[in-house]
Amino acid sequence: MPPTARERAVGEIVIANERKLRPALDVVDGTVYVTVPLRIRTASGTEQRSLVMTSRSERYPLSRDALSKAGFWFDGELEDLQALPKDRWSAGSVESFLSGSASKVDAARAFASVRGLLARRIDLESDDLDTVALWTAATYLFPFFQSFPYIYVRGPMGSGKTTLLEAVQRLAFNAVLTTNITRAALFRVINATRPTLLIDEAENFSRVDVDERRQLLNSGYASGGLVSLCERPTKDSRQRVVGFEVYSPKMLASIQPLNAVLRSRCIEINMLKTRKHEYNRNAFAIDAADFNAVRDDLYCFLLGTAAGELAEARANMPEGDFVGRGHDLSLPLLTLAWMVSREQFEKTNNYLRERLGQAQASAEGDANDNRVLYALRDLVTTEGEYAPLYIAEKVREDGNGYIEPSVVGTILTNFGWRSKRTKKGQRYRLTPKDVADKYERYIGSDAQDPDDASDRIRLPEDELFADLGEPQDTRS
Repeated sequence: MPPTARERAVGEIVIANERKLRPALDVVDGTVYVTVPLRIRTASGTEQRSLVMTSRSERYPLSRDALSKAGFWFDGELEDLQALPKDRWSAGSVESFLSGSASKVDAARAFASVRGLLARRIDLESDDLDTVALWTAATYLFPFFQSFPYIYVRGPMGSGKTTLLEAVQRLAFNAVLTTNITRAALFRVINATRPTLLIDEAENFSRVDVDERRQLLNSGYASGGLVSLCERPTKDSRQRVVGFEVYSPKMLASIQPLNAVLRSRCIEINMLKTRKHEYNRNAFAIDAADFNAVRDDLYCFLLGTAAGELAEARANMPEGDFVGRGHDLSLPLLTLAWMVSREQFEKTNNYLRERLGQAQASAEGDANDNRVLYALRDLVTTEGEYAPLYIAEKVREDGNGYIEPSVVGTILTNFGWRSKRTKKGQRYRLTPKDVADKYERYIGSDAQDPDDASDRIRLPEDELFADLGEPQDTRS
């Protein structure tokens, strides 16, 4: 058989020129692809089938043959897509979209729909409500971005954390709400269905399968995050290594604090118990049709105007106030906010400057690195050779606890300062200019005065999820 148009002959080998597609939700060459489970009428009645639909109003059955004919391949198990949530996009809205009669849904309408419904159900501060609404709508767009921030909802018992997750579960893309989930199901569901993973009572998410779950949470905020597991496909087969892609939106709720590593990937939202009785009454007034209508808007936005609006935003949107990981994590919400309105962009930029800054500061403040940098900024006024013991004493004088001199030496080495052994022990050559450069890179030029250490640095806490953090070294 001669090679097809999408194949290339190399000797006697025919190489298929197919592109990888994640059929649950993906973006390829600017076209959006999403799999939608629907009830299909057949000659013998109705049955459940899944259709792959595109932003070009194309549709075809979810099968390897259909994907191959369209020029795609999927390296997962199509059977795992049976776990896709059902009835997320109503049949009537699907028909209207395919026929071209559906009304246009832009970013502003999608955001307003989500925010309006959440405002009726959840008692949040206005800025927090904006952020949750933007985040929920943006879960439909996350494949357009290289990173996507987690949301960490914290608050005392009875503050409404579970109620918030339940509302988001009924709106966000392919949302799965769980208080616990087996390892096998967890990785397969994320790899196949690309869900918005909502973890309630996140205390239960630690302590079991720690290594794999640590990788899931540490890697799952960025595209390309991969966790490799040993699996036995059948009871009688040998184990094999299987890689699972774990990038997807995630929201965690817990009474206890997260560890520093997880907080650095999160936007933190604090909740308090409401004193307004209308939220209780609204629990009965809001029915499934209200949620269905908002999801219909979100799907029409995803397959309608989203790609074009995103392209316009990327071409014209100003840079936010973030660099590094902060830039990557803020980009999805800032982009959607720009698509909503210029005013919403400014509000979101200001909000994230505070919230992402708090998360990163608390994550960094729990590390010894910052304690050392604060001490060095005051200590190194002239170029010279400094002993780790001398620096450790300065940290203690600042009221920031005691760090072993050997740990100080490790921190200095990690920052790129070289040591030399003298008759009096290890010494590091430091200059005010070099210290100022490190300080600005890791703490920032506009950081609080180091004399006010009570507000600036948090001492280590006995935090939940400590063993979900990155592997500890001698700096801990």
